[in-house]
Amino acid sequence: MTLQNTASPSLHPDYRPDIDGLRALAILPVVLFHAFPEIMRSGFVGVDIFFVISGYLISTILLRGLQSGRLGLLDFYARRAKRLFPALLLVLACSYGFAWLALFPREYQQFGRHLAAGAGYAENLLLLQESGYFDLQSQLKPLMHLWSLSVEEQFYFVYPVLLWLAWAARKSAMGWALGGVTVASFALNVIQIRTSTDMAYFAPHTRFWELLAGGLLAYLHVLRPAALLSGLRVHPQARLRLASAASVLGFVLIFLSVFAFTRNELYPGWWAAIPVTGACLVILAGPRALVNRTLLSSRPLVAIGLISYPLYLWHWPLLSFGRILCNATPAPAIQGALFAASFALAWATNRWVETPFKHWPAGNGTKLTVLCLPLAAFFGMGLLTAGEHLPWQVESNALVVKLETAKKDWKFPPAGFVALPTDRIYALRRASQASAEKVLFLGDSNMEQYGARIEYKLAASPDSTLGVLLVPIQKNCDILNAVFSGQGCETQLDELFTLARDASLTRVVLVVAWIKYEKLLAEPANRAKLSQFLNTLAQGKRLFVFRNIPADPDNLAPDAQISRGLSLAGGTIALQPRVSTVAGYNARFADVDAVLRKVALETHATLVSPVNTLCGAGTCPAVDVDQNFLYVDAGHLTARYVRQAAVFIDPLLEKDPVQ
Repeated sequence: MTLQNTASPSLHPDYRPDIDGLRALAILPVVLFHAFPEIMRSGFVGVDIFFVISGYLISTILLRGLQSGRLGLLDFYARRAKRLFPALLLVLACSYGFAWLALFPREYQQFGRHLAAGAGYAENLLLLQESGYFDLQSQLKPLMHLWSLSVEEQFYFVYPVLLWLAWAARKSAMGWALGGVTVASFALNVIQIRTSTDMAYFAPHTRFWELLAGGLLAYLHVLRPAALLSGLRVHPQARLRLASAASVLGFVLIFLSVFAFTRNELYPGWWAAIPVTGACLVILAGPRALVNRTLLSSRPLVAIGLISYPLYLWHWPLLSFGRILCNATPAPAIQGALFAASFALAWATNRWVETPFKHWPAGNGTKLTVLCLPLAAFFGMGLLTAGEHLPWQVESNALVVKLETAKKDWKFPPAGFVALPTDRIYALRRASQASAEKVLFLGDSNMEQYGARIEYKLAASPDSTLGVLLVPIQKNCDILNAVFSGQGCETQLDELFTLARDASLTRVVLVVAWIKYEKLLAEPANRAKLSQFLNTLAQGKRLFVFRNIPADPDNLAPDAQISRGLSLAGGTIALQPRVSTVAGYNARFADVDAVLRKVALETHATLVSPVNTLCGAGTCPAVDVDQNFLYVDAGHLTARYVRQAAVFIDPLLEKDPVQ
């Protein structure tokens, strides 16, 4: 391995139109899922197929380079930059310009963070610090789709070097080494999914196995061809029939993955093995196999496959900005227009951006300099935007000021609370508590939002000796996921149970976003596990379980209350408040609430319904009479509103709570 430009076109795999067709089978579900999720429920599996294709093609180049002694790192990374950066730079530039015109200050600041992360190929790491892929706010992040490119480039940053080390150490054992790392990464994915779905989805170490699966195929193709179907010593027609059977099975697995999964599955986990296996079988079958030569090599699919990369880059910013401008999911006609526009822009990008750069004859140093400098500039612009050092296009506006105030109106931890000296969990206690009697609050951000009312109530009762413990569920250890799976977070659970054994503790309160556990709660075994966990936690103490607050991204999110316009197009910003109905809430949370009622019976818990207080006359407001926004986002209340309205918390902060 050298740093010089020693690569040759012969290192690249022979062109296979069927692999471009497979790219089409990967990108179409992704785009359809994002545009029409009610039609394509599990199109997100297309990313897994992309990972396999990428691992196969890039590993073929690297292994042929090692085999011939002509692997040049500088050439490899220059080719990667020439392939990826031109289209990416165009999309980043257009997205930044539109963000400057369309976004409100806090959105613009958040966009800056994602711009820096996208340009630095660290979007997946940023998303790990924020919300998940399927959360309510994901549609408002125009660059979040760059997470998959980030995983790829993190992989290729270290993969060539590790391959070279394995080759230099013992080339005969390279296959075992690749297989071992693949199995280890897959195992980490399966283990991690039980404690943190976000970590399993976005972390590089839980995704590398999919790229390595393609790498193993490349290893067999380049170094162990006798192990492939083409190496079988049987009649050619028999080999072709076996290859066709493999291609049909692979296509069936991909088809089932695309249409059978839902966003509520614990994904990737074990489930991801299905589309990955399907993609591997299709590639393994070869270009002459039945599905490969008929369907995948067809002109329409090959044409889509050739523009799959710019199509992936364009489609999500278009759909996300459309969602932002409409303050709701756009009408089907608008979604359809944005869907079509992404194809048009992808074709134009391939024709007038990618193709010219593909034949650019400059040297590697020039290529890397010319392409990396603007990417570094976007990284810097993102940091400046995130730090509010670049101006926003709209001048001071009273309505926007109220909106931005609401988005920042969060009060946790409450004043007067200090951290407990715990090792494995994060817990807070009231600093002045006399510990004569205690209440424990356990929950996620839905519990944390009540910090403002807890602070207000305790401040209004300075002579109260009530002790209050707050235990926020941490992202790196979702206790309820661990309860359902029966593994993970063991030490955290032990410490939580130790806290709950305090003799002065009289009541336990659980507040979480139950809707995100809807699929898990539908399984009777998981309901039983939840009841057992709550009984163990409460240990005979009074138990309170909160239902979800009204949460409706189309009607309750603060941004949904404002019509926004592009300033250069003469647009105006005006308040257009919406409401969400109680009937809609009941329908949306019906399945979850049915489970919670059964759990309450099994654990003798009291169900607390915030909706009874927060909603009146059949509707749940998002703006008050003084035009103050009541929500921080679509699923959390502002501290100001909680302080005023969350009176259902009060009985839990008194000596003798009312049932």
